[in-house]
Amino acid sequence: MIRRNINSLQFIFQILIIVSCLNVNAQLNSIDHLENAYPTYFKFEPETIYTHLNKTKFLNGEEIWFKTYVYNNKTHKPYNSTTNLYVSIYNEGGVLIINKLIKTEGGIGNGNIKINEQFLPGIYYLQSTTNWTRNFKHYSGYLQKIEVVGEEVSSKENATIQTNKYDLQLLPESGTIIQDVTNSIGFKIIDSSGKGIVIKSGTVVDKDDKIITNFESNEFGMGKFSLNWEINNNYRVKVVLENENTLEKGLPIAKKKGISMVLENSNASSLFIKLETNNLTLPGLINNDFYLLMHRDGLLKKVVVKFEEDKLEYLISIPKSDLLAGVNIITLMDKFAKPISERIVFNNLVNPIKEVRLKNINHKKDSSIVRFKIDGLKDIKNNFSISVLPHQSKAYENQATILSTFLLSPYVKGNIENPSYYFKYSDRKVLYNLDLLLLNQGWRRFNWHDVFNNPPKVNFPFETGFQVKGKINNNDVKQDSKIVLSSPENMLHLNANIVDGAFTFSNLYIADSTSVYFSVKKKNGKLVKTPVYYTIYPRETLTILDTTGISLFYKRVPKTRMVTYNQDFLNPKDNNLLDTVILKATINPKNELYLNVISSRYINLSKSDFPNSLLFYEFSKYGFYVTKNNSDVYIKDRRGNATTTVYLDNVALYGDFAFLRDLKISEVEEIYVNKRVNTIHIFTKNVSETIKSSDNYQDVLVDYGFSIAKQYYTPRYNINSTDFIDYGAVNWIPNATTDKNNEFLIKIPNGQTKEFNLYIEGMGADGSLFSNVVNVH
Repeated sequence: MIRRNINSLQFIFQILIIVSCLNVNAQLNSIDHLENAYPTYFKFEPETIYTHLNKTKFLNGEEIWFKTYVYNNKTHKPYNSTTNLYVSIYNEGGVLIINKLIKTEGGIGNGNIKINEQFLPGIYYLQSTTNWTRNFKHYSGYLQKIEVVGEEVSSKENATIQTNKYDLQLLPESGTIIQDVTNSIGFKIIDSSGKGIVIKSGTVVDKDDKIITNFESNEFGMGKFSLNWEINNNYRVKVVLENENTLEKGLPIAKKKGISMVLENSNASSLFIKLETNNLTLPGLINNDFYLLMHRDGLLKKVVVKFEEDKLEYLISIPKSDLLAGVNIITLMDKFAKPISERIVFNNLVNPIKEVRLKNINHKKDSSIVRFKIDGLKDIKNNFSISVLPHQSKAYENQATILSTFLLSPYVKGNIENPSYYFKYSDRKVLYNLDLLLLNQGWRRFNWHDVFNNPPKVNFPFETGFQVKGKINNNDVKQDSKIVLSSPENMLHLNANIVDGAFTFSNLYIADSTSVYFSVKKKNGKLVKTPVYYTIYPRETLTILDTTGISLFYKRVPKTRMVTYNQDFLNPKDNNLLDTVILKATINPKNELYLNVISSRYINLSKSDFPNSLLFYEFSKYGFYVTKNNSDVYIKDRRGNATTTVYLDNVALYGDFAFLRDLKISEVEEIYVNKRVNTIHIFTKNVSETIKSSDNYQDVLVDYGFSIAKQYYTPRYNINSTDFIDYGAVNWIPNATTDKNNEFLIKIPNGQTKEFNLYIEGMGADGSLFSNVVNVH
């Protein structure tokens, strides 16, 4: 009897604990709690990445040219702190073919990848991502399907695929259908490849086969209809496709209680939200507060909703100027923060989208100069990438735009067919179809349970350049000695303290296939060559892309040849001991061809009275207009119009003068200026030769560093084939920037065709986004 009583007490005690936990959860999960938990869940801001390719179909021997933009969706600004971007290409089976590390600055970076013998004809995937994005479930970078064209692929293109497999989805706007209220029900139909199929005619019929309403779809197989679900009835949908195939599907069974939410977003200045309930539900809603939340990315606004006796319908008008810019997730919640209805809408009144306007075209004998104008933006630096292709090209297919990638993809589930369509024009039809897309994409991608219980954790650190960690195993090295790291090719000359034999260098810019030199600097300033164990982060790793499920999720596999580096520096025998390493990268010698201009002026800076002054200030003495800001240097002609062409050790900088911000006179041997043709040639002192010949340094070749983009070149196409018209490229301009008049121009060489399509993507320093397709002829 005593044991039975003990068991009974234990059972009662367990029940009390469960009830207590439920009460605690009920108290915690409240609107007040949500207003704190929601911003916390989005505290760590993911990077949203878009990579603009010059095209999506390539011929063997071509280059894949790309420009990547990194965006902060919460602030609608460039993600300026991002520097390390991984751009990888995988085959159709998810096996890594090639991997590049690209340096981004101000949220942008560009590069190129050669289509070599590794690329057989077939399907590939280009992914651009960062280490930081791995912390977030739904932000794993950007993925673009590409194709290497060959005979095998061309034959597939011509093959006609017959399929009768269709997926008809019926999606109530409120998430559920409620009896005895007006329900808005979205629908979409796709084939086995995920492409939308047009519905020529559709009907909703009741249990007696009586037609209740008629509908049809848009060109993407999407639409919506209204239905008042009568008690003790059920309904089916019948559709006839353009190919005369027919389908039939029953609607989900309606719930007896609930609140329907229908949104009307066609008004230019206001969003209208209609809430409706039935007589069975209303008594339980009286004297209970409900909330309409307008939110995304940790930003949240709310409106209190109170239900009244004998009132079943409520119309709420919200000015679009009060909504968040771009996407808004509208959620109806009760006081315990339980979602009842939800819908995603796009605020077309307030958003970061701006227009690029074609100003004029100047046709010359060998080329056409096309000038563009940006209206409404002043003193904002805008950066563009432009792909120029023949007008009839087949090579630019199914590529997302910067607008759809930044403003839509982070908030919807599933694939967006023809994403460029939704921002081509701002007319009523396009805006209506955009609203249909969001209606039929379901609820938000994150889980409300995770907001309260599982905020993201930082398991993968934010990477900024390279980090070098090392250990010196030499008893002769005193604690007051320093380690010196030099790399003239990367403009590095740094020193760090040695603590217990260990040292660290962080935030380094190291280019691929360049050399780094180490030496120990004693207290008296003498350099000593000392064995150093080292590791350079990040290290190249193999990755496998999951192409069977959600393609953006992947796993990392250590690359075999990197095991010689020891991460923890605990076991010297497993570390990489620096010894004699052949130096392969060298500074380019002077090329006299660059100097073969009669009017060039030679300037010897070796006798300058201010050797520690910044070099670019000197240019103003010789008739150039020089300005700077926190991130860039601008060098133009005397009138401040045309950008000066600057060569650094015979490498053209092409208007990107950020490298000159920290270059001192003492690091330069000589310069040549030519005001007539508006050029400057800079030759730096060849420090690498001095270091290389010194016995005080040890050197190592860095075989995995930032990839340096090449200057675009146009491949030679067979003029007797259709390759150029179908898949060829005319030009690729990765870094067009606006001048003080908010204009920029590009040059299109005249050749095999006189009509071109210009695919323009861009981002402003203020977060403005641009996407345009311009026809030039």
